[in-house]
Amino acid sequence: MNIQQYYQQSAQASLNGSLVACIPLWLLVIYHSFFQEISGLLWWCLPFVLYSGMSYQSYVLANNQAKISSYASTNSKQKNIFSQREFLIGFLPAPNLRLLLFNRDGRTAAEIRDLAFHKWRWFLPTFVDRWIYRNRYALVVDQRVLAIITVRKHNIQIDYNSNTILLHNDNNKRFICQKDSRAYTLRYERTFMNLLVQSENGRELGKLQKGWIPREWMESFKVNNTPFLMMNQPLPADEQLIFYSLLIMYVKNIQH
Repeated sequence: MNIQQYYQQSAQASLNGSLVACIPLWLLVIYHSFFQEISGLLWWCLPFVLYSGMSYQSYVLANNQAKISSYASTNSKQKNIFSQREFLIGFLPAPNLRLLLFNRDGRTAAEIRDLAFHKWRWFLPTFVDRWIYRNRYALVVDQRVLAIITVRKHNIQIDYNSNTILLHNDNNKRFICQKDSRAYTLRYERTFMNLLVQSENGRELGKLQKGWIPREWMESFKVNNTPFLMMNQPLPADEQLIFYSLLIMYVKNIQH
């Protein structure tokens, strides 16, 4: 998937949501007009009107983004995911997490997806969904599962190349690697989607920031207010996987 296809798919999902919200609205109006008056009809209709309007606005924005964003079609081989330091983040419409990492030319470098994808999860309340499913995620590159990340309340398990990395949640924002006792701290804001991951000595692994992207990326991504992920230095594969697992911990309940 490239960036234009992503915006097109997001636009279509928003349009569908806007149209579906109109169905109960019209049913209420028809019932009120032909069968029985409904007391406080306006208040019954208001939530559907608001949701339909917001969904349509999202459709217009995503559709415009699809038109102005460019994608450089190329036959060049995709770079190794661990050799790249910067990505633009996108979230596919889904009842669970489907996070896309786009590289500078507008191609999908990788996807982080929930392994338990079922259509009925659209209708499950959040607390029921968390209770039923184990929160197992896959880091997928070129349709190949590179790593499996299991996120639990107090620990994270990363399975990669027959190796296992275990992280224990020491407190709400601090995770300890069981193998070598390295500690990693999360600093974040839920409202503005800002995340910073640091090691115990203050070294920054990387950050997620919404609202700004580098100027050179504007050739393919002509929109701001989009989450942008940046690793501050070349990191070994295990630390990059740790960073991705903490990213999942942060975004899995606030954006999907």
